[in-house]
Amino acid sequence: MVLMLPVLIGTQDSSSPIESDIEAQVSQIGSVAERASEAGRITSIAQNEARNILRRSYDESVTQWEVSKHLEAIMRAEGADGPLAFATLTMSGPELEEPHGNPYDDHEHIINPATEPIVMIDMGCKYQNHSADVTRTYFFENATQEMLDAYSAVLAAEEAAIAAIAPGVTIGELDDIVRNELSDYIGEAGVYFHQYWGHGVGFFVHEYPTLYSGNAAIELQVGQVLAIEPNLFFSGWAVRVEDIVLVTTTGVEVLSDSPKALDDVTITQDDPLVSTVISISNYEYNQNVNVHLDIEDSAERSPTQVSFFDGRTWHTMTQVDAQFTYNYWLLERFYSGLIAAAFKIHFNQDRVYFTRDLTATPTNTSEVYLSSSLVLDVDGPGVSTATAWTIFQEDAAMIRLHFVSMITNDGSQTLLTDDDGRVVEDIRSFDEFDARNFWSPWVAGNTARLSVNPISAYGVTGVGFVVDKYEIAYPMDYTPPLTTTSPTTPTTDLTPSPTSPSPSPPPPVGVIDLTLVITGVVGLAAVGIIIVIARDLRS
Repeated sequence: MVLMLPVLIGTQDSSSPIESDIEAQVSQIGSVAERASEAGRITSIAQNEARNILRRSYDESVTQWEVSKHLEAIMRAEGADGPLAFATLTMSGPELEEPHGNPYDDHEHIINPATEPIVMIDMGCKYQNHSADVTRTYFFENATQEMLDAYSAVLAAEEAAIAAIAPGVTIGELDDIVRNELSDYIGEAGVYFHQYWGHGVGFFVHEYPTLYSGNAAIELQVGQVLAIEPNLFFSGWAVRVEDIVLVTTTGVEVLSDSPKALDDVTITQDDPLVSTVISISNYEYNQNVNVHLDIEDSAERSPTQVSFFDGRTWHTMTQVDAQFTYNYWLLERFYSGLIAAAFKIHFNQDRVYFTRDLTATPTNTSEVYLSSSLVLDVDGPGVSTATAWTIFQEDAAMIRLHFVSMITNDGSQTLLTDDDGRVVEDIRSFDEFDARNFWSPWVAGNTARLSVNPISAYGVTGVGFVVDKYEIAYPMDYTPPLTTTSPTTPTTDLTPSPTSPSPSPPPPVGVIDLTLVITGVVGLAAVGIIIVIARDLRS
């Protein structure tokens, strides 16, 4: 069941198809082929970057969450929609035994090349509402020959299945090809082959048709976008390769191009290590921000271009000696709050990314309690379209929300965005926070949107939150009115509130409302002035 409570402006439901209709999607900004191709291209850019951040894990502490957040920031900086196709999954260790990992470990699980020879990254962006889905399995130096052989078999199965795709080919024919390539493993003790080795991709990342023997008679059609992902699961580890493809009139077009040969997915300490020192000063309202980047490359390559993403636009940085710089004016209406900044370093054709959250900390703030908490409770399938709640405060420069509770899963994205749809925070996991007392990051502008975004037509299950108040940051030269708001008892059991929140709650008992005092004083003064003026007029 879904419980939605309007907040100031109210709940906004954005319609989305439960099952993609190709002809309907063509009428959108671009054709299915164009949008799917761009989604695949952007996802591949980020998937390529996985090698670089995993290389750093030999020399520094890198958690699963840091990998996922880094790659998601790159996808959005390179043009992806705010909501991704699904929350990026970085899997290592025992999680590899599960088809989609366990994202709740992300904040604390440090990737250790010495003890965890495999890392699997499953990711996909959305571009103009079309999803992508690309998985790569990466190996560190201590991967066993058994692991490498299993990967080679899975890769051969994927490539053989893709080569056979054409209009009129049945899913059963493809299933036979996949099983034939993996015949040395399927049925062996201690080996598990997930029979669902592919699916349709559209608005949702999982759509019709499911590729497995149960759909053997279904024929492929021109214009379908499919994810091909054969797999093998073992005790304590797994391998999987996945790409998205388009069924064309002449056969098939692969839309994701992240390298997947064994050499391309094997990461060693001999690979180049790029490290940076990032310094940013004056990240405050109406200030000239200075961004500096010092680069060190173990291969002693010289950068051919370095770019900085300020949360909205890529800028070319200027080289001064060994340092790259960029200066810009921090406009309050555009850049205040938290942004996911990114740095892109070109070494000819090679690219390396670094990302960093930039937060402006305000001082001119006040809290507003909701007379009725904002509540979402989903126990079982309930949210099949993206649903958003909006908090609006006309005079605000920034807004942030206070969560009393938060329950998330790996099947949805709970996103906090600004009014233009830029993502400030993906709050799918609260492992390092107290979920009963959590302040979100600041959202720039006078509007904050909290949205739940499902990844499949089956909808969101097992998610919920309660927001009992929000905080406003005013412009530095703004003096807020002297009003007092009253806390109300927050709803902590995820039950609906009977009324809409009041934007002006009454003051608590025992607290003087300064607005009334000032109004009274001003009123008495005005009466006195009128009496004096009237007396002077008589004389």
